[in-house]
Formats: sequence, structure tokens, C-alpha cells
Amino acid sequence: MVRLDPRGRNNQLKNLEPTGFHRHLVVAALLNKVVSLTGFEVRRAVKGPLTAKTMEYPGRYKAMVLNAIQSIDLGKVDQVIQLFKAARAHGRRIFVCGSGGSDSVASHLLCDLVKEANYSHPSPFRILALSDQLPKLIRIQDGLTKDRVFVEQLKNFAEPEDIVMGICASGNAPSIVSAIEYAAWIGCRTVGVTGADGGKLSQLAELNIQVPVSHMGSIEDAHLVICHMIGYYFADPETSDAR
Repeated sequence: MVRLDPRGRNNQLKNLEPTGFHRHLVVAALLNKVVSLTGFEVRRAVKGPLTAKTMEYPGRYKAMVLNAIQSIDLGKVDQVIQLFKAARAHGRRIFVCGSGGSDSVASHLLCDLVKEANYSHPSPFRILALSDQLPKLIRIQDGLTKDRVFVEQLKNFAEPEDIVMGICASGNAPSIVSAIEYAAWIGCRTVGVTGADGGKLSQLAELNIQVPVSHMGSIEDAHLVICHMIGYYFADPETSDAR
């Protein structure tokens, strides 16, 4: 450990016994303050002062997310839960797909549903996240257009009375719209999870849960909450009739 000469007479570093100087230096930088240590000033490590403006955005974003969550139609969430219960009871498949950031939400719903709910139930969910298969499909089928990546999977597996759920913030992603159109055509039950004005998906899906706000991040946050409401209904041990 080294120590600086505070008198400035010698600018060379000297090998001396350990001191708390460097620890204070780090702490001072983290606190973003100007402090004086034995004649030396440790100046701000971050350019620009912390202002009320920089601190207020997280509060505004929190308010937007809460507003989006408040807009969720719980009655429609319950209808989806009932559809999923009936599908499990009758051995029907559930296919979930998402566009953009929503593809991870689709996979997350799958994880919640099978993580614990399937372990202790005699009739496990037969559920598949179509988005998880995209890398394989893109490698294998060079001629496959992105608009039909989910349709091609549904052609192989979906049957009448199965459930196809599409998650899309805008409601207009071609791949999701095509999947719901095809699913409805062959007799599947269709569910949309949308935002803003709902887009085309809200008009095509038999049941649509819409988050009618304009901020994309807030919509996606609310979609995750919706999927948690559905998934944890079956996974939560306190939900007695879910078993």
C-alpha cells in the first residue's frame, strides 16, 4: 500500500505502511461528494450533479406501470384461467407465442405453469412456447418467412379445441396475427394479450386481454403481471382449487 505526500514536496509514491487513504478515496467517489483528505481533494467521479430531475423519472415510470396494471381486466384474466383449467382436464394442448420482447414473456408463462403445477397434478399441462423453437426453425428452413414461423409449428401439432395464446404489445406483429388466424381457422380457442389500441390481434382473438396504455415498457411490464396471474394461480399452493 502506498501513501501520497500531502505537502506536495515529493510527487513520487513511497512504500509505507498501509493507511486508510485509498479506502476513503473509493468511498468518497461512491458517495459522489467533494471531500478533503490531508490536503487533497477528491472530486466528483461522475460528471454533472444529481438533480431532482434525474431522480424524478423512476417515480414517473413507476406511476405509469401502476396505471397499466390497474387497467388489467381481471374478469378476462379469470376467463383465460378457466380455459387453461379445461384444457388440462381434457388433455388439450396450449401453445403460447410472443413477438419481440414478448417471446420471453411467453416462455416465462410456460415456466410458471410447469415449474410446480405439473409436479403434483395427475393431469399435467401440455403446453409449448412456440417462440423457443425459432432458432431451430430459422436454421433448418431457410425459405420460411418470419411471418409464418408460428403457423408452421401449429400445422404440425395444433388440433381443434387446443388453445393458442399470442402476446404482442402492438397487436400487429405479422407472425402473431398469422398464428391466431390459422388457429381460429382450424377450430382452436384463441387468446390475445395486447396493448395500446389492441391492433389486429384484438379483433381476431376470441378472448383479448388489452392493456390500453401507450408506453411500450409499461405494456410489457403489465403483460408479465398478467402471465404471473395465470401461471401462479396454478403454481401457488394456496390456490386450493387449482390442484
